[in-house]
Amino acid sequence: MMTAPRVCGYRANRGVLVLDDDGSPIVGVWQPVCAPEEWSALCATFGDGSTYLARGSCTPRITGIPKTIKYLSSSLLRCQYRFPDEAADGTQVTRVCNTPMGGSKTSSKRSPYVYTRTTCSRNSISGPMVDEQVQRLLMAKLKQAQATFISPDITWPKAVQLTQRADKLAELEQQ
Repeated sequence: MMTAPRVCGYRANRGVLVLDDDGSPIVGVWQPVCAPEEWSALCATFGDGSTYLARGSCTPRITGIPKTIKYLSSSLLRCQYRFPDEAADGTQVTRVCNTPMGGSKTSSKRSPYVYTRTTCSRNSISGPMVDEQVQRLLMAKLKQAQATFISPDITWPKAVQLTQRADKLAELEQQ
C-alpha cells in the first residue's frame, strides 16, 4: 500500500503508471499523501517482486513465485519422466523432463494432496509420503550438522582488563 502510485497522486492501472501523451504520469484529483520524490525514494528501497510492492489486486507477481508455498516439497521435487529425443547428430537419446513439481489437492481418500508436473502430467506421487521423507532427511542433516559443530573460540578483547578490575574491586571491598 505504501508503494501504490496513488499515495503520491499518480494514477495506475494494474500496477503500471498511466502516462499522458508526453510521457509524464497522470495526476489524480485526490489529495496525495506524499510528494512524488518521496514516493520514488520509498519504491527504490523495495526490489521487483517484493511482497510489499503494491501492483494492484489483479496484477500477477513480477517474479512468478507465489507468496507462500502451501506444500512442503513443492520447490524441491523435479519431474523424472524420461522421454526419447533426437540429438543434433540424429541419434536417439533419452532425456529427463527435470521440471519442478508442485503440490495439488486431490479427491483421493488415501492422499489429500499429490506432487505432480502440471504440463506433462506423467509423474505423480503421494504428498504426505514425500513430505515425511523430506522431514526425516532434513532432521538427519540437522543432527549431523549439530554433532559436527565446533563452537568458535571467541574471546572478548577486554577480558583481561575485566578480571583485573574485578580483582581490584574485590581487594577494595575487603579493606
